[in-house]
Amino acid sequence: MALAGVTPAYAQAVFMESEPNNNMPQAQFLNTDESKIVVFGDRVNNNRSSDWYKVWGSKDSVFDILVSTPGGSTYQNDPILGLFDSTGRELAFSDNLLGPYGLDAGIFNYRMLSSGYYYVAVSARGDRNFRGGGAGGRESIWTYNLSIGRTSVPEPSEWAVIGLSVMSVGGLMFRASRKSKIS
Repeated sequence: MALAGVTPAYAQAVFMESEPNNNMPQAQFLNTDESKIVVFGDRVNNNRSSDWYKVWGSKDSVFDILVSTPGGSTYQNDPILGLFDSTGRELAFSDNLLGPYGLDAGIFNYRMLSSGYYYVAVSARGDRNFRGGGAGGRESIWTYNLSIGRTSVPEPSEWAVIGLSVMSVGGLMFRASRKSKIS
């Protein structure tokens, strides 16, 4: 039996890196409305380049971005991460998170100030400007998982609906409790 209109509680879009995506104009467009995006990328055949991704961000949405290496980050596979607006202005940068993340990179709780396209860049240590290069030689050959979580913040009109819903549930619970006391 199929259920129509059922949405999975944890929907995500999965992409494989598609070359060339070595700079902002060549950024791979992650075209999805899902709130969770996962990209499987590598630096195997392009170990001297940066990888760029283009994603939509709504005003006041919050982004959580993490790039990790499946085998565990080390000095030989040390990713860096950048977030840019549509003009190329760097909004956030991350290198080593340390702790449980090792040398992985992450940008967390970044609130978008306006709706538009944003760019996420992944590269290796030493490529601070995301122009290619960094961590030269064979130590740049590794795979990575890029995770982008987008959380939207309710609009003021949505808060009114949420408030009315809470009040309605509260009213129903009050009526039920009063009815049980009378009986």
